[in-house]
Amino acid sequence: MLNEASRAVRDVPTTVIFPVMYSFVGIAYFAFWLAVALYVFSCKEKATKNTPENLIEYFGFTYIDVTFNKDLQNALIYHLLCLVYLAQVISYFGFMVLAGVFADWYFSIWNSSQSRKIRGYGTGELSGSPVCESLFRVLRFHLGSLALGALVVTPVRLIRWILMSIKRSTQNAQNGATRCIFGCTNCCLQCLECLLDKINQEGFILTSIYGTNFCQSSFVAVKLIYTNVLRTALLEGISHYIEFFGRITIAAVTTGICLTVFSLDNYFRDNLSSVLSPGIAVFVIAYIIGSLFMLVYEVAVDTIFLCYLIDEQTHPNGPKFAHEDLAKMANKHKNSLTRKKVTLANYNRENKTLSSFLQASCTLVFLLLSTIFSLLLKSKRNKKYNHQQKKGIDIFFLNYLFCMRCLHQAFHFKAQILKQNLHYVCLLQQSFRSNESIIFAVFLCSSLECYVEEIYTKFHNYSNNTHYCYE
Repeated sequence: MLNEASRAVRDVPTTVIFPVMYSFVGIAYFAFWLAVALYVFSCKEKATKNTPENLIEYFGFTYIDVTFNKDLQNALIYHLLCLVYLAQVISYFGFMVLAGVFADWYFSIWNSSQSRKIRGYGTGELSGSPVCESLFRVLRFHLGSLALGALVVTPVRLIRWILMSIKRSTQNAQNGATRCIFGCTNCCLQCLECLLDKINQEGFILTSIYGTNFCQSSFVAVKLIYTNVLRTALLEGISHYIEFFGRITIAAVTTGICLTVFSLDNYFRDNLSSVLSPGIAVFVIAYIIGSLFMLVYEVAVDTIFLCYLIDEQTHPNGPKFAHEDLAKMANKHKNSLTRKKVTLANYNRENKTLSSFLQASCTLVFLLLSTIFSLLLKSKRNKKYNHQQKKGIDIFFLNYLFCMRCLHQAFHFKAQILKQNLHYVCLLQQSFRSNESIIFAVFLCSSLECYVEEIYTKFHNYSNNTHYCYE
C-alpha cells in the first residue's frame, strides 16, 4: 500500500506542494484571528467625570475616564471557540482535497505498462489538474460536510481542554484519587476524540468518492472498515510507525547537516557561542516541514486503501483499478487466509484450545506484571502520601474498578460472574489489605477472558455459515 501511495505521489507531484501552500491559509487565518482578538481586547469606553475639588486648579472641572470594555473582553471566549472550530474545519479541508485527488487517481485507467495513469478528459482518465478540480469540488459541494465533521469533534476537544485547565489550576489541592479521576477522564475523552476524528476522515474519503452526504458516507465507511478490521488494523499500525519514523528521520538528518555546517564553517564557528539553540530551532522547523510532507503519504495510504476495498467489493472477480503488484499481493494474502478448510467440529475444538491458552497466558502475564507494579507502587507511595491519602487511593481504585467491571458484566448480562467478582473483591480486600494493583489484575484478567470468549463466540457463529478456518 505504501508503494501504491508512492506511485500516486509521483504521478501527481503537485500534492507535495499543496500542504506548503495550504499551511499559509492556516497562518493567514491565525493572523486575522489574533488581530481581531487584540482589537476586541483593547476596546475602551470613555466617560466624562467631575474632577475632585482639590485637583480642579490643575486639571479643570472635568476629565475623561477611559476603561476597558469588560463585556467585549468576555466575548473573547466565543472568539476562542471560533478559532478551535475553524482550525478543525481548515484541517479537514486540506485532508478532503488530497483525498479527492488520490481517489480520482485510483479510479483512473492505467497505461499499457502500468507506470502512470492516462491523462486527459475522457471517461476514466485522470485530468490534467486533479488538485484544482478536487479543490473546486470541495469548495462547491462539500463545505457543509466539513463543518458538520468539525462540529462533532470540537465539543469533545473543548471539554478535554477545560478539564485539563481545571486540573492544572487545582494541582496543589488534589489528592491521589482526584488525579486518578482526571487522568481516567482525560484518557476516555482523548480516545473518543481520536475515534470521532478517524470516523470523520474515513467519511470524507467516501464523500470524495461518491459525493454522498457526510452521515451516509461515515456510516458506509465504518461498515466497510468493520468488515475488513484485521487488514485495517495491520495497515494503520505499520503506516503510523513508518510515517512517524519518516518525520523523525527528516528532522534528524536536516539537523545533523546543519550542525555539521555550523561546526566546520569558520563564520558560524567564530560567531556562535553554542550550536544548541540553532540546532533545536532547525529540528523543530524540519519536523514541521516533514510532517507536512508525510501528511500527503498518510492521506494517500488511507484513501487508496479505502478505494481498494470498494474496488474489491464492487468487482468480486478481482479489483479493476488496482495496480497488478497490489492485486497479486492482496490475492496471495487472501488465499493464505482461506487455504485450510476444516470441518466444523475440528474448527470448534481448535479454537476452544486456543481461547483457553490465551486466557491462561494473559492471566499469568498480567498477574506477574501487577505483582511487580504493586511492589513498586507500594515503595513509592509510602514516601509520598500520608495514611489518609493512601486509604483514599485504595478505596477509589477498589470502587472504580468494581464499578467498571459491574457495568461491563451488566451490559453482557453475566450476573453469575458478577457475583463471583464481588466475592473476589471481598477476599482480596481482606487478604491483601486493599492492594489496588492485584485487584486491578483480577478485574483485567476477568475482562480479558470475557473478551476472548466473545471473540470466540463471534467466530463460532461465523463458522456456521462459512466453515473456513482463518489462521
